[in-house]
This record gives sequence, structure tokens and C-alpha cells, in this order.
Amino acid sequence: MPEMEGISLFQSMQQDLVLAEIPVLLISGIPTEKFVTQALAVGVQSTLTKPFRAEQLDQKIQYLLTQSLS
Repeated sequence: MPEMEGISLFQSMQQDLVLAEIPVLLISGIPTEKFVTQALAVGVQSTLTKPFRAEQLDQKIQYLLTQSLS
């Protein structure tokens, strides 16, 4: 994203009571364990690294929806 990186955007969302309730799947082109660890440490619910298969995306979304409904 040109204006803001994903983790920064997520942290901004957490400051809003409505947006903080939305489950977040962070998709990134940075395939490092450090990035994933950072994202999970700030509260991102799930990550996916590019390139990915449609099935992977579907599984992550289904998981997040299931978690948010319980």
C-alpha cells in the first residue's frame, strides 16, 4: 500500500471501537517469519503471504468467519 503499511493500518483500525471488532487477514508480499511474528504480535488474526492459492485464501476467510461468530 503506498500510503501506509498493513501493520500500521491495522494498528490505526484498533483505535476505532467499530473497526477493532473486524477480523483482519493481512496479505503481504513479505515472506519472512519476522513479518508474520510482528503482525501476530500486534493482534492481526491471520496472515497470508503472496503468492497464494485461492484455496488458501478461502480457508483463512472461513476460519476468521467461524472465529468471529463464536
